[in-house]
Amino acid sequence: MHTTAAAPGSLIALAGCMLAAVVGCGQRDGPRRLRVPVSGVVTFDGRPLDVGDIIFSDRDAGEVDACRITGGRFRGMVCPGTRRVEIVSVPPRAKEAPDTMEVAENRLPARYAAHSTLSADVRKQGPNEFSFDLKSD
Repeated sequence: MHTTAAAPGSLIALAGCMLAAVVGCGQRDGPRRLRVPVSGVVTFDGRPLDVGDIIFSDRDAGEVDACRITGGRFRGMVCPGTRRVEIVSVPPRAKEAPDTMEVAENRLPARYAAHSTLSADVRKQGPNEFSFDLKSD
């Protein structure tokens, strides 16, 4: 069996994507909060990021929202406020042999995902259009 291990940061980012899909936006013990439209562009080394996920979070409040990136563009609904932004891009898997188990790995540098310092100020009254120009290491 062939196994390719993923970097811990990429596993955390992938877990964040799954958490965003399950948790959505809301407080743990309270009602769901207001969500507002966001949209934008993500480029990587000057080219539109073909596929990925952008995660807007406020871990202190337990709020996590994610939007799918396709052709360098994203659109979705996010809780307003200052949000930490993580961007993950996992390339599509090639056909695998039945005895091969591979772990997908984020192809973006960890400084945009697990160790992200990116942020977005999402306002109740938009527009909430964001642009992220990412660079390789």
